[in-house]
Amino acid sequence: MAAAVPRYTLPSDKYFRTTLLPELYDAVTAAVTSVLDTAEHLSFTTDGWTTAQCTDSLLRITAHWIDNYWQQQSALIAACPVRGSHTPANISTLIKENLSKWQLSQDKVHVFLRDNAKNMANGLRDAGVASVPCFAHTLQLCVKRALSSQRAITDAVSVCRSLVGHFSHSALGKEELGKIQATVPNTPSHALIQDCPPGGIRRSSCCSA
Repeated sequence: MAAAVPRYTLPSDKYFRTTLLPELYDAVTAAVTSVLDTAEHLSFTTDGWTTAQCTDSLLRITAHWIDNYWQQQSALIAACPVRGSHTPANISTLIKENLSKWQLSQDKVHVFLRDNAKNMANGLRDAGVASVPCFAHTLQLCVKRALSSQRAITDAVSVCRSLVGHFSHSALGKEELGKIQATVPNTPSHALIQDCPPGGIRRSSCCSA
């Protein structure tokens, strides 16, 4: 910027941290609060997770509603750290704090969608809100358990993981794979995706929109 526009003074990192980002946060918060206020009833999905890149344990809460034009809307209202163990008391406190923060009375809360973990179910119960387990999550657990009980399937998945791992860690191998794919007519090239990436997200209670 000094070469392109010498008269321009680049703001300091302190300006971004103490002025620009807080102002942006306040503006977005006010806009989301105003939109949520127009909804007659709200449903929520909740999700607890950690990643290798973020050692904090986080709780995510997403609000969902139908607007006056019958369009489905959603807004992420929380991605907050969970301090200590994921006890029902901690979860209940976070739920109530976030509902209060966004000025959402319990009368507006239709239901929370959650997984089958007892701590999440009890935490939502203690917070005084209705909750139901996620059918898709329960079905996925059933399918996963059924598949993992078959030795032929687990062996095949293990071999596939090793193959994908090789191309993920070898730049040369990835390049050669791309060349081979390019020789197949009328077929787009695709990158190989690991089904369970190392260091990926580990969910403790996963129900996301």
